[in-house]
Amino acid sequence: MCPIRSLRMRDYDREQGIYSFSGSQAELIRLRRKLKLKTDYMMNLSHDMRVPLCGVMGYMDLALRSDDPDRIHDFLRKAQVSGEIMMKLINDTLDYNRIGTNAFELKQEIVSASVLFRQVVISVLPSMEEKHIDFHTVLPEGPDVWICADMVRVQEIFLNLLSNAARYTPDGGTVSFRVSSSLPDDAHIQYHVYTADSGSGISAKFLPRIFEPFTQENDTSSPDQGSGLGLAIAQKLVELMKGKISVESSPASGTAFTVVLDFKKAPAPKTAVLPAGKADLKELSGIRVLLCEDNETNTEIVKEYLAEAGADVTCTHSGRRAAEAFERSDPGYYQVILMDIRMADLGGYAASRRIRELARPDAARVVILALTADVCAEDVKKCLEAGMNGHIPKPADRTRLIREILRSRK
Repeated sequence: MCPIRSLRMRDYDREQGIYSFSGSQAELIRLRRKLKLKTDYMMNLSHDMRVPLCGVMGYMDLALRSDDPDRIHDFLRKAQVSGEIMMKLINDTLDYNRIGTNAFELKQEIVSASVLFRQVVISVLPSMEEKHIDFHTVLPEGPDVWICADMVRVQEIFLNLLSNAARYTPDGGTVSFRVSSSLPDDAHIQYHVYTADSGSGISAKFLPRIFEPFTQENDTSSPDQGSGLGLAIAQKLVELMKGKISVESSPASGTAFTVVLDFKKAPAPKTAVLPAGKADLKELSGIRVLLCEDNETNTEIVKEYLAEAGADVTCTHSGRRAAEAFERSDPGYYQVILMDIRMADLGGYAASRRIRELARPDAARVVILALTADVCAEDVKKCLEAGMNGHIPKPADRTRLIREILRSRK
């Protein structure tokens, strides 16, 4: 939506080719500030995406021009790291723009509080150990407490805080993660989470801006300064959960965050569902997959992943051909269809509906999974409404791809 939508044609100076603003000076200042924020946002986003992209393209170029297997392997590994950084930036940008909108909802489920916080610790341990950081953790003791929470989003808050702590703490430094609880009433539990590091700290001048997107204080002590979105996302999530987040810091004295979150207590489920581990990469043996993907690069990568896992893969490059290939096959031949969404002749939604409407016994039960770069919550909803069984975001992670296929066939 255009920020100057209130301007009228009579405000337009035809000789000068510009609008002449009317109204209060304060309104004009607010408009200019809003435009500047949007411009800065896009410039920072462009810059932060180009940095890891340079790594991907540069190391791939070096690998292609080298004949030394060891150097090629090293260049490819570094290109992969740069690609992972870029993927995180894209995900963070999407997250930041979704959180706080009407399209974003917290997914409340009954989860174990002890599992929630233990997984945070397990996730950040590798980065702490890599820099030989003394990582102190204090978690609640006593009987486990079950709460209603969006486990992924709660963990995202503390993973962002602890990732920053590890990033800006020098080798051999100290990071703390302390969790305590209180009971405001019989139905709720309140968690006080404290993170602290012995890193470079933040100046008094920059501290008020710490939660702004794409803002980072000049600090060349770390080669990986992140996207500048982690703290902005953490603050938005805390506010969405009606919690509180505060920060204390000073140069050379480290940084400490305190987060307070309230949760409704819940009865323990009859069967506790633990997080899935890594998929056995040979568990797709004997499964016939119809892969519908119009991009040759994506087709080659996904086909190799599936073939390594033992699947028998047939490839089509359009939704129309996928529907025709399924219709021509013997009933029960294909167990899984991986469906791209945006294709020229027939999109994934329409192709899935066409398959579901076929008058054959396996049309209703064949597993159809979206494999797409459309990753918003609304996109997932559209996939399910079109008759698909699940959604796998691109770029496809090999373990997640296989795990999702196995899960959907149960």
